[in-house]
Amino acid sequence: MKTFLEKNGFLVGMAAVVPAAWLWPEVGVEGGVVGADWIRSAAVTLIFFFQGLSLSFQSLCRGVMDVRLHLCCQIAIFVIGPLLALLLLAATSPILTDPALRAGFIYLGILPTTVASATALTSVAGGNVTGALFNATLSNIAGVFIVPLVVFIFLIDGNEESVSLGQGLAGVIQLILVPLSLGMVCRSWLGRWAATHRVALRRATAAIILYLIYIAFCRSFTEAVWERMPGSELAVAAAGAVLFLVLLSVASWRLARAFRLPPSSLVAALFCGSQKTLVAGLPMAVSLFAATDARELDLSLVLVPLLCYHPMQLLLAGWLVPVLAKRTGGP
Repeated sequence: MKTFLEKNGFLVGMAAVVPAAWLWPEVGVEGGVVGADWIRSAAVTLIFFFQGLSLSFQSLCRGVMDVRLHLCCQIAIFVIGPLLALLLLAATSPILTDPALRAGFIYLGILPTTVASATALTSVAGGNVTGALFNATLSNIAGVFIVPLVVFIFLIDGNEESVSLGQGLAGVIQLILVPLSLGMVCRSWLGRWAATHRVALRRATAAIILYLIYIAFCRSFTEAVWERMPGSELAVAAAGAVLFLVLLSVASWRLARAFRLPPSSLVAALFCGSQKTLVAGLPMAVSLFAATDARELDLSLVLVPLLCYHPMQLLLAGWLVPVLAKRTGGP
């Protein structure tokens, strides 16, 4: 049991916080014990400071010359991903009509890749670890600018009840860019400490993410959002997230083949192109979508595609790693 919790503790926590929000929603809403705006803002800030500690300029310098791999990964992340999300929305438009769920698919499509997972999976599968680390780092830095712009221009700024683009970006700079940059700067003297305490930092990050999920669902339960949501739409959203993962994985692999990458770089391109970050994506969503009071963009519904995508990408990766390792001669 202990071993299971160590390996799957975060997924168990995700399954626990939603019922907890249903049972005690008043605790996590504004004015509740843990629902204050300053607590949420502090949590987001801390997440991105930790994220900055994990991003290394040295990795960018070491991997900068593999241009074909970098183009392949960034096209998969920021071009193919959003296009596939839009195609899925077009295909499911007769059923998936809720604006927040549809916004969640667009948000999932534009997210950068994971840093730790994509790099670790590439390593275990015998892939190009330096290339994976470079592209994971680059996409996360680029995502800090790309994701807020897309969200505010296409998903929030058109709503009369939302803040303006300028106000929203100012909030992004304060809550995301400043702590991320500070973490990267502090890496020069805190990097060794962070490496020594990486398990504790990973657990702290997981706890903060679970807290952010909890407060997002607390608000939706107090406003009876789920009572108004047809079960068919939720089922389509969950199935759509799985289909999006499969399509993005196939597209990333085929794009890497079209770029004629060597086997080790094929592995890096697959994992960097198809993985989507929950660690940066969820707190970024909290800071971005909390800027609007529009009830049709309920945060908990926006997060549904990402929360469905996260465990499925881990399951798919677990199946792919040994298959890819045989191709590359990895461990």
